[in-house]
Amino acid sequence: MKKFVLNHFSKFFLLISIGVLAEPDNLSDRVQYLLTMHARPTIAQVERALDPWPMILPLSEPQLQNSSLTVAEVQMVALARNIVSLEKAYPGGRYAFLGRDSVQIGQAIDAFYRSIGQPDRVVLLNASGNSIYGTNHVTLLNFLRSNGLDPRTIDNDHPFVIIDNTNYNTNSQSRELLASFYEEYVAQGGNLKNLIQKVAVVGTQSQGTLINPKTDLGNFFQSNSNGNGVPPRILSIDAVTSAGTYTAEWHGYFGKFIQDSQGKTVAPPGYDNSPTHSQILLSLFQWINTVRSPAFLKKINETADEFGLRFPWKGDSNKYVPLTKEEFEALDKKAREARIKAKEERFKAMKAEFKNMVANFSELGPDKEPFSDNGNSLYQWISSNALRNQSEISSKWLILFSLEGTIRAFENKKISPRDFRRIIKRVLAFYPKQTIGFDGGFKKLFESSSTLQKVWQDKKDYFLETGHKSGPEGSKNYLRLDEILRGTCVTKLEEAG
Repeated sequence: MKKFVLNHFSKFFLLISIGVLAEPDNLSDRVQYLLTMHARPTIAQVERALDPWPMILPLSEPQLQNSSLTVAEVQMVALARNIVSLEKAYPGGRYAFLGRDSVQIGQAIDAFYRSIGQPDRVVLLNASGNSIYGTNHVTLLNFLRSNGLDPRTIDNDHPFVIIDNTNYNTNSQSRELLASFYEEYVAQGGNLKNLIQKVAVVGTQSQGTLINPKTDLGNFFQSNSNGNGVPPRILSIDAVTSAGTYTAEWHGYFGKFIQDSQGKTVAPPGYDNSPTHSQILLSLFQWINTVRSPAFLKKINETADEFGLRFPWKGDSNKYVPLTKEEFEALDKKAREARIKAKEERFKAMKAEFKNMVANFSELGPDKEPFSDNGNSLYQWISSNALRNQSEISSKWLILFSLEGTIRAFENKKISPRDFRRIIKRVLAFYPKQTIGFDGGFKKLFESSSTLQKVWQDKKDYFLETGHKSGPEGSKNYLRLDEILRGTCVTKLEEAG
């Protein structure tokens, strides 16, 4: 096995893991601290970095800034069912989620157990296929030992369950790990007969026997334990509808196992995938809020009753006291107000930025003035701001203002014909099909702007031709816009002669 070498990356990973790097005080800086971590932050790291817990996350991406405080109801219900299913089959166990495919549900469940004072219930087995395949038995066993599963102590420990998005064939990652443990357990004189109730694999997409209130677990364990090696079949939970599998990844595949400075066998994270970090951090924030909510705690109790299970609420600490329904509703209200205020401030700043950009477009330039890079700057701004805000109601204004500014810039010879065509195609061919309420705003804009009325009349055939070139959807949008205008300002102009 390779020895641990402290290069620039591993030093950073080591410092993060042992908490040497000081966390900043400002909330935005603390969020940025999490976003720049190369390894995916744990729930413990997120809770520590964001303490005191904020109402919203100050993320720079506009499409993430209007997100809800918690996850959707269907995900909440499914997660509660997953947790109760695991407790039903392997009560009081340590639930070890293998690899990047299962990390999101693992962290959602970890957030729940931490919220009720049971911080050691979830383990993240950070490894990928290339970490496990071709690796010798001793290294795999050391990896499991490094994560709390030891054949010498398991008889007196709580169950240890590897949870994986697996087909559980003979070459699957989870089965390779399970086989290495079973082999060592037998070598040390252990009896495999009852081990299936202590150490097992659970699938996340119904690859095995789905755990539900009617599942005969006694019969499953008895029929699936032949005492000759790893169990031939596994139980499963339906994790797809809860926190999900095959989600966006914080980093690339884990590498080959190495030994760190503390003697643990670990697999270092792969290439950086920073474009996904904000979305993943927001998801963790929402899951932590969700599992702390009275609605989720009630759902756990209801599901436990359905499964005939008395849920083990008593934890080892009082770090988190569940909010009352009234407290959570007040927090949710404050969060909504904070999101609205943040959205208004962001929109105000974007409006000012755009006005500054097009301020010099309002006056006609000299006939022979060379075209500058105004057009490209305008195109890039519209694409990165108006496009990314298309889901917001306020983006209707941004889209229409972009259209008006673009046409005035072209009329005043501040952008080239080529850039004009690029932007018009971007604005008209794309936004009408995506933006609720665009038609009404489009009518008002043309009715109040003689410049746009004239441009549409003079350039209508060009617009329609461009629409045809942009594909069926673009063509349909242009024809619809022409129909809208013919019923409003264009008709008025024609009637006036």
